[in-house]
Amino acid sequence: MKLCKCATGYFQVAMVGLAGMVIGSVSSQAATKTVDIIDYAFSPMNVTINVNDTVHWVWVTDLHSSTAGNLSGPPAKDTGLWDSGVSDSGHIFDFTFTASGTYPYYCSYHLFPGTVTVQAASSVGPPTIAITSPTNGADFNAPATFSLAATASETGGSVANVEFFNGATSLGTVLTEPYSVTAQSLGAGDYTFSAIATDSGGLTATNSIVVHVVAATGPPSITITNPANGSIFNAPATFTVGATASETGGSVANVEFFNGATSLGQVSTAPYSVTEANLAAGDYTFSAIATDGVGVTASNSIVVHVVAKTLVNLSSPRFTPPETVQFNYTATSGLIYVVDRAVILGVWTPINTNVASGGSVSFQDSNASGAAQYYRVRQVASP
Repeated sequence: MKLCKCATGYFQVAMVGLAGMVIGSVSSQAATKTVDIIDYAFSPMNVTINVNDTVHWVWVTDLHSSTAGNLSGPPAKDTGLWDSGVSDSGHIFDFTFTASGTYPYYCSYHLFPGTVTVQAASSVGPPTIAITSPTNGADFNAPATFSLAATASETGGSVANVEFFNGATSLGTVLTEPYSVTAQSLGAGDYTFSAIATDSGGLTATNSIVVHVVAATGPPSITITNPANGSIFNAPATFTVGATASETGGSVANVEFFNGATSLGQVSTAPYSVTEANLAAGDYTFSAIATDGVGVTASNSIVVHVVAKTLVNLSSPRFTPPETVQFNYTATSGLIYVVDRAVILGVWTPINTNVASGGSVSFQDSNASGAAQYYRVRQVASP
């Protein structure tokens, strides 16, 4: 059987923009509907198209056919309108429907059914369209390059094409989903983008958005705000690495965090932070790199120390009447230690908190009484 090819007719339609000006012309073009043949089914099994639309069958798996006929047998009743023959994966077959009606068909090898419903274009209402990206009012840094995307549909019919405009300038016509084009290298200014959907009967619908492109005044700035540079943690250490980032006259596209050369993740919106977990003892360099809308970067780094927990040893206790007690205890420089006192063993009261400046700390309690008292020293999480 000779394959039918899609017949295309063109006519000019004046499209009126937001300010009432003509923003272009659109070509009316028949649509194509794709049906995949997978294992033991047509996907989708039932399709609805318009007169002069084409169904495009794609063989995803082996030993299938697209054969016109009513699978009410056995045996199946062929109409002879079309028959692709049995083929394997990778094969494609097109058929253009020139008259309205319901057309059953089936796979002659595996005997599973499908249906094509063809309706007159005159019975179809206008299409619907919505620009999905970018959002209306979006800001970009100059020179701006981004994808302009839309969704379009028509209840009971099909969309022939979607044409995109920057003002009155066409950015291109897309015949099949996904509907998108690229806007490139835009200078500073405000831009109105439109998308016009046209169905196979020539009816149209339009959606527009405004996008702002601003001139960046310089590189971004970034500061790691947590933890503080030089912070000391007990191993295994878990903490949040946070940063602030900004750009005067522009915007920050993302902030990426690093532990040494290893990326901890990229964050596209504030607050900019990631979590680092279960770090063993050692010294670590953390960096945060801010990137603006045009690819200019800035970075900030800190050093964090993670230390292993050690036993605290108390030594050299002495009492100086009437109420002074002194003793020494071992420590790890930079860690926090709390001294507790108890008159009744087990009922502890914290009396001193200290960040150790060395490996040995001398402590003095000037409020001790002559009664027996107990002391202990606790290392707590740092910082």
